[in-house]
Amino acid sequence: MDTRKYRRIDFHAPALITQNGKDVSGEVENLSTMGLFVRTRGSFIPDDSALVSICFSDGATTMCVTMPARIARVTEDGVAFHSPHINMYPILRLEHLFIYRKGRPQQLTEDFCEYISAIPSEWNQPPAAGQTT
Repeated sequence: MDTRKYRRIDFHAPALITQNGKDVSGEVENLSTMGLFVRTRGSFIPDDSALVSICFSDGATTMCVTMPARIARVTEDGVAFHSPHINMYPILRLEHLFIYRKGRPQQLTEDFCEYISAIPSEWNQPPAAGQTT
C-alpha cells in the first residue's frame, strides 16, 4: 500500500547532488511537494543531508535551484530526497519560464526577477512595526 501524502509527477531535468564536499550528477525523474527522486549512481547514506540542485538551461543561460534535503531512500538506480524546501509548483513555474522565454535571456531574467520578488518570504517583507533592519 502506498503511504505517500503527496502525488508525484514526472519531471525531467539535470540535477546535482552535493554531499560531504562531493558532487554527483543525475537526472530528476519525478517530483512532489516535499520530495523528489534523482536517477544517479553513487554511495549515499539514508537519513544523511545533502544539497540537491535542479538545473534549467537554454543555450548559455543556466539557472540552478538548490535546496537542502534529507536522503529518504537509496535504490539501485537513484536517490529519493525529502525536504520542506521542495515545492513542485514553483519548480514547474521556473521550468515554464525557461520554455516560454527560450532564446530571450533578457526577458527570462526580467520574468524570473519578477517571479521571485512576488514570492512571500521573510526576506522580502517589510519589517514589523518597531523592528529595524
